[in-house]
Amino acid sequence: MSGPLQAEALAIYGVVNAGRARLAVPIAILQEVIVPPTRFTTDFGAPDHVLGTFNLRGSAIPTIDLRRLLGEDTDGTPPGHIVILRTDQGRMGMGVDGIGSMIRSPASHLHRVADAQGEAHRLGTHLLMAPDSQDILAVLDPETLAARPGVRLLRESDTLGEAAVDDQMQRFFLHFDLGPHRLCIDIAAVQQIIPHPPIEVTALVTESFKGMVHLRGRSIAAFDLRNLLALPPHDMPDAPAHMLILGNTAMRCAISVNAVVRLSQHTDAALEPIPPQSLRLPKMFQGLLAQEQGDALLIDHTALLADSTITAACRLCQGIDDSAAARDVAGGAWSKLDVLSFESAGQSYNTRLSAIRDITPMPQTLLRLGDPLSLSPYTARLNNRLVPLIHLRTLAGQAQCAPAPQSLILLVEDEAGVVGFIVDRLDAIRHVMLSDDTKGIEAGNGGSATTPEAFLAGRTQQHVVQTKDKQMTLKLLDLVGLSQDVTNWLTHAA
Repeated sequence: MSGPLQAEALAIYGVVNAGRARLAVPIAILQEVIVPPTRFTTDFGAPDHVLGTFNLRGSAIPTIDLRRLLGEDTDGTPPGHIVILRTDQGRMGMGVDGIGSMIRSPASHLHRVADAQGEAHRLGTHLLMAPDSQDILAVLDPETLAARPGVRLLRESDTLGEAAVDDQMQRFFLHFDLGPHRLCIDIAAVQQIIPHPPIEVTALVTESFKGMVHLRGRSIAAFDLRNLLALPPHDMPDAPAHMLILGNTAMRCAISVNAVVRLSQHTDAALEPIPPQSLRLPKMFQGLLAQEQGDALLIDHTALLADSTITAACRLCQGIDDSAAARDVAGGAWSKLDVLSFESAGQSYNTRLSAIRDITPMPQTLLRLGDPLSLSPYTARLNNRLVPLIHLRTLAGQAQCAPAPQSLILLVEDEAGVVGFIVDRLDAIRHVMLSDDTKGIEAGNGGSATTPEAFLAGRTQQHVVQTKDKQMTLKLLDLVGLSQDVTNWLTHAA
């Protein structure tokens, strides 16, 4: 029997905000995040999304405005931050509104949805589901970005002056504010950054241990970092806006912070020692990271996670979860299943992600080759082929109407060819365990329906699934079978 999902190696992504768009940037290419310079040297005749170059520690960094590249309306406002990307081909800057969060995700949460030669506006070929928010994010691909007009990279051979620094081991640091204190921590210790959730107060709270938060069905001990570090008392100017999930493979804990400021990358040589008498608990700090944008005390995450208060509270939460997880998932066979959830005309649907060949935005031009009242009045040219489109809302009994510009197309392929289903939006990609024993579960009629009104019901089946939180029944829509039903019906109707 296959049990609940096994732990996988996690990759780290920084989520950047660019207008309405949010992209996941692999931490391996994210060198640092800085405030914009006061001026850029502009390139004559460059596209509108090119900001120009600026001086970063002696290197001329070519920079674009990601918001303009994505077609977002900036109203003439400059970007709030510059993300410095570093690839094998070189470095570049990318103007964004800000860093939304940082997530860790296993490779199984990455899903390829298009070939590298897909729609021109795409900046990547994979989608990633944020573990907690269930948001579906596009993953930035540096090669696809570099192929866009006006995008240039500073080659490493052009920055020989930094060669000595590059030979040293670089570390990523997350800077954040805790009241009046500016602190930073090695990003290796940061599991996630999330909006501040409610804290469940327990009977064992202390000045340092504040209770528990619940994340994906797990209880995580929450702490007051000021007390753990023995920093001077202060009045919190604002309620904590974010929570950092710290830890390793053995344990996790949560700390509240007022603001996540930025990411930076430095060698250990950039750290300045702190006189021991300057701090009440000097063992909790590795040094001072002095920068033009503000000095930050570097927390020793190894010493912090080894603190007896943290380890004891984490063992308590682990015990609570182990007791609550005593449920029987034996007695049947289970297999892994990736589920795509989406909406159409206010209705929610689920389908197997493996059935989706591609997910593409609505093209600007549609061909009307069919009867306006038919199930498939529209045809689109996608990847150099004509694809019939089916508005899912019409199969649900809704009136036929023109697709909205923000609609999406789910492409599936059967024996007859490729068919596109028009949907309103994507909700989430979920990873569940599917019970192979579906006896006694209400099922659809497997495609025996003969009228369009019955196609949806005929291709919908309920399954028993196991999530990380609970066991439940889930309705799955067979889009491949549905496309066959519609294709057969249109063929006979003609």
